[in-house]
Formats: sequence, C-alpha cells, structure tokens
Amino acid sequence: MKSIVKSFGRDPLLRWVVLSAIMFFFTALGVHFLLYAPLVSQSQELELQLTKVKSEYSRQQNLSTELAKLEPVQERLDNFRSKLTRPFSSVAFSSDMERFISESGVEILAQSYSPPRMRGDFQNVEVNLRISSEYEELRKFISLLNESQFLVVIEEAKLESRDAKILGDLDLQVRFLRGGNASD
Repeated sequence: MKSIVKSFGRDPLLRWVVLSAIMFFFTALGVHFLLYAPLVSQSQELELQLTKVKSEYSRQQNLSTELAKLEPVQERLDNFRSKLTRPFSSVAFSSDMERFISESGVEILAQSYSPPRMRGDFQNVEVNLRISSEYEELRKFISLLNESQFLVVIEEAKLESRDAKILGDLDLQVRFLRGGNASD
C-alpha cells in the first residue's frame, strides 16, 4: 500500500485518474440528490395528482350520466307544472278535445262540463263524456288526453262492449291550482 501512496505522489496519470474518479463520484452523487431524486419525487406527486384527477373525472362523468337521465324527468315535471298553473279555458279545452276526437276516431255522443269547484288547493272542472268507439280508438283517445294543455284525470270509466263497439261514460276532471302558480 505504501508503494501505491508513493506512486500516487509521483505519477501524474494515477493522480489524474484517482481525482477524476473522486470527482465523478461526487458529481454523480450531486446529480442524484440534486436532480434525479427531486424529479422522481415530483413524478410521484404528479402521478398521485393524475390519479386524483382521473377519479374526479370519472365522478364527473357519472354525475353527467345521471343528469342526462334526469333531463327527461325534468321536462315532464316542467310540463306537469305548466299544466297545473294554466287556468281552465273551455275554448282551449274544447280545441284539444276536437283534435283528440279527430285523431283517434272516437265518437262523442254527449258531453257536459261543470263549473270550476274548489277541492283543496285545486280547482276542478268535471267533464262527462258519453262515447262510442272501437277498442284501439278508445285506447288512442285516452293516450291523447295526456297531450292536453291541461291536467286531465280520468276519475271513472264505465264501459261496455256491444258488438264490435265500446259504449261508455268517461268522467274526467281537469285540475289546476287555485291562483295559477305552482311553488318551486
């Protein structure tokens, strides 16, 4: 070992190689702790943030899907609210009924309307219809009642079949809120 120490002192190439190796070691150590380790730490933090962002994105997508499912429900609720808040107009209701009769083919034998009556928070107009139709026509007519500008409820249906026709009485109620405004 003494000979290595003596040759280190005398041999410039050996000194240069040893000093270069020491400098390379400290440079590598510095690069590792000053550059590489912080970059790895930062990369891990970014991966964690990316995982959180992906999770939040997935949650947002799920909420968006749920909202898309609720939009038709909201449209139906808005339609229902507009029907409830619309005051009864016999002219507009008669127009609806004429359209429903012509589209369905139901024959109205007799009809009567009651004046508006209070029932709780609602005003009701009772409509009695005596009808004659085939089964499919009656089914279409009842389906079309849902398209009315007013909230129409079938209170009672007394139907009987004669030959290929259905004869009967439909007792309807047209309901709307007193004062014409629905609370949100």
